[in-house]
Amino acid sequence: STGTGVVQCAPGLPKVSRDRLQRIYEELKSIPSSGGGYREAFVGAVRQLAPFFKGKRALVYGSLANPVPEVATLALAGASHVTSVEHRPVCITDPRITSVATEDFWRRALDAPAKHRFDAAVSFSVLQHDGLGRYGDVVNPDGDLDAMNELWSLLTPGGILVLGIPVGNDCVVFNTHRVYGRRRLPLLLRGWSVVEARGLPASDAAAGKLFAQGGCPSDHVVTLVLRRTVPNTHEEEWKRVPGLHGVFPVHA
Repeated sequence: STGTGVVQCAPGLPKVSRDRLQRIYEELKSIPSSGGGYREAFVGAVRQLAPFFKGKRALVYGSLANPVPEVATLALAGASHVTSVEHRPVCITDPRITSVATEDFWRRALDAPAKHRFDAAVSFSVLQHDGLGRYGDVVNPDGDLDAMNELWSLLTPGGILVLGIPVGNDCVVFNTHRVYGRRRLPLLLRGWSVVEARGLPASDAAAGKLFAQGGCPSDHVVTLVLRRTVPNTHEEEWKRVPGLHGVFPVHA
């Protein structure tokens, strides 16, 4: 359930009410942990990671004014507190959630890095927008790669990231989103070990067709469970992840 403390909102900040948080929680509870949809993939991954998240401080990177990842991290995974980092922060009326503007967060992290390290993080359907300027961020062709490096630096060694991104044929639709395929996805995951991939086709052959299709479809969102590791040591992991085996080159 949602928290019961009182949060004072700064003037001008959009407010996410406790009632809305409760509605999100009720909806998340009703979603099964298995199935072919992106919501089932995300919810199933978060529920499965509850033993790891339980009682820990977690980071949510970007959710705009729809705090589904924050509520899932608290209510389904059992985190004790969530720091939500967003280009356009909102006031979330639950004392267990702190919403911080991206620029302010990085300034604080540089000033006091030990206080801004996390054991777990969640980022769902956000990275594909970074660096394209859609949400007021600075245009940077490698904004998504830079964001992943920043997330890597914020997690403790062995820390877990739940990442939701669209996959298929490599492409960019400026200024809205990227789709990750054989070329870009290994770059995005450099420094991470893939623990699990949810939402991919069941067979390697079907996954291969997904990544080989033409055009720039962005509707196939997968949830990847990643573990922070030493940069460039993840390549062999591709061989052992169902749905990814045979799709990507062993060496990125």
